[in-house]
Amino acid sequence: MNSSGDGEPWRRNERVVVTSVMLHAAAMAAATPIIPLFVQDLGAASLASAALWSGLALTASPFFAAILAPVWGLLADRYGLKPMVQRAQLASSLALLGMAAVWNVQQLLALRVGLGILGGYGAMSVALVAASVPQQETGAAIGRLQAGRIAGLGIGPLVGGLVVAGLGERAVFVASALLSTLNFGLITWLYDEPALRKVSGAGTPSHFSFRSAGRIPNYIAVLVILFLVRFSERSLDPIIPLAVTNTLGEGPAVPVLAGAILSLGTFASALSSHFGGHLLSQYQPRRLLLGSLAGGAICALFLALAHSVVGLGAWRLGLGLLAGGAQTLAYGIASLTMPAEGRASAYGLLSSGALLGGALAPLFAGLLTVFGLQAAFLLSAGLYLMAEMATLVGVDRVETLAHRAA
Repeated sequence: MNSSGDGEPWRRNERVVVTSVMLHAAAMAAATPIIPLFVQDLGAASLASAALWSGLALTASPFFAAILAPVWGLLADRYGLKPMVQRAQLASSLALLGMAAVWNVQQLLALRVGLGILGGYGAMSVALVAASVPQQETGAAIGRLQAGRIAGLGIGPLVGGLVVAGLGERAVFVASALLSTLNFGLITWLYDEPALRKVSGAGTPSHFSFRSAGRIPNYIAVLVILFLVRFSERSLDPIIPLAVTNTLGEGPAVPVLAGAILSLGTFASALSSHFGGHLLSQYQPRRLLLGSLAGGAICALFLALAHSVVGLGAWRLGLGLLAGGAQTLAYGIASLTMPAEGRASAYGLLSSGALLGGALAPLFAGLLTVFGLQAAFLLSAGLYLMAEMATLVGVDRVETLAHRAA
């Protein structure tokens, strides 16, 4: 049982990081829906050209963030998490502000690449919160962190749309830069870095290196699971609006209903992440993850079979509730055997796997639509089944500290 009071520094640290991650996700997501339109305004010669440039711009940031996440994690272990986070937030602010002033698509793409290379706060946030809490609180803390991130992703496009409607396309990049600057202030003045040094480490008391990752129990399996789950989740985003259009035909209700279904799934995933973290302290983690992944495969399969908007909405809601917490459960399992030293590097590599899956998913899902929309949903179901197999084969039976104490 945890005896720490609400006034403990680690609790304040956790609240600061969760709030910061939600604001960061909202800032990143606010501009995403208008980038295809912005690319056209910047001079894309045709609809095909606009689709190509916007696809490159949207993929560049998460792709390069995934590639660089382990590097920034390694530097964070060497020089401190807080300075690396501050660097990432300032870099994000400058890149977003620069996007408001570009005058061609090449400059926009260059800044999106820079945002991925020099930013990377999302990848470090898991390490930031995990380093701040006692081990028995790690699962619940990561659950709240993931819930905050998902909520930010849901809120961001709505805020961005309101800013664009009132002030224009370029203003949304300025607003996102201001949110990123606010994040810098939150971490600088409210995050107590000395507090994280007072928290006892978890699991195996050894240094982490990329070469030794395979010797950490469950680590490689969790890395694979995070990649597959994030790939599966993100592959649905560009397909559901097309599925709504295919069901209803063209009409003014299509974007409203598609947006409602996507938002419903997003907030269901946030709820699932929040409660998934708490369940880690009560139930066997491996069994929870197996159930979550099986539920995701079933819901994705029924999405492929849905022939109505109500069916799409219902199964997307079920997918969010059943499988939305899978990433939280995977991170929680990894935290139980994570080295006490080098945690930023270890979490950075895990985050890299998740980011890479999310970056590649929309492209592959789009390519699969040549075989029909059902093919993309079946891909999602297949990826959940692959993650299920990875759990069965690669994840040992692990127990939380609460079970061990009992």
